[in-house]
Amino acid sequence: IKAKGQSDNRTNMTGFFSGKRVFGEENVSWVGQTGYVPCDIVEPDETGDDSCECKQGMVSLTFAYTGIYPMLLTTNSGYIIDNYDGTYTVYNDGYKLRKNLEISDGDIDLDDDLDDDEGDDDDDYGSSSFATIHTSCSEEILGVTYDGVFTVISHTDVNGSVCETNVNVRSNAVNAINSGIEAFSGFEVKVWPNPSVNNFNVRVTTLDSASRIDVQVIDITGKRIHSDTIKWNNEYEFGDQLQAGIYFVKITQADKSRVLKVIKR
Repeated sequence: IKAKGQSDNRTNMTGFFSGKRVFGEENVSWVGQTGYVPCDIVEPDETGDDSCECKQGMVSLTFAYTGIYPMLLTTNSGYIIDNYDGTYTVYNDGYKLRKNLEISDGDIDLDDDLDDDEGDDDDDYGSSSFATIHTSCSEEILGVTYDGVFTVISHTDVNGSVCETNVNVRSNAVNAINSGIEAFSGFEVKVWPNPSVNNFNVRVTTLDSASRIDVQVIDITGKRIHSDTIKWNNEYEFGDQLQAGIYFVKITQADKSRVLKVIKR
């Protein structure tokens, strides 16, 4: 167990901790839990190096994403796994990631052509965010934010050594993601089952009983393939005609909107 702290923001470890090795760097306070006998405290070797070990390159990298639409996240090495907490992991089946790992999002302007019922299907794309991250272990990348939206919070090297940012960096990154959800107070969207082999169910809970609710289904290329209107606080079913793949469901009511990713198997 390794704890890190910052001079202006101490990390407080409170409770009972058990491990082969339990230690903290500077600016870490330990408070034992009543009823347990603590281990002897061993002062760190001032000449030693307790810093994160990363050797011979990385096999995975996890980042927090604070962009608008995560639907088109892509990489030039392996594939991206959604951790469903605002963070994503780039994984390459245990093989090393490319030395210059690239991540981009290709934000879609879902409020432009997708809302124009009289327009064609040649939807516009907004500006993309792009990051080139060095994964050879020769540069410090933990806690670094690339292009304003990609923050590296952990990585694993070929030997299995895991390096993580301190809890404050990760918390701040995830809080930045979650802060956008607050704008949807009184407007919640649920889609289930997900993944699905047949239909998806949608239910919108809203305080606005007067404004209509629109649903749009968009494929991975950004093309709108289905649109309809949902009744207030009723369940809506769709998806039986969809082929296997990844889709994005945009639910809109007045000035409120949500975009959810669904998978058809």
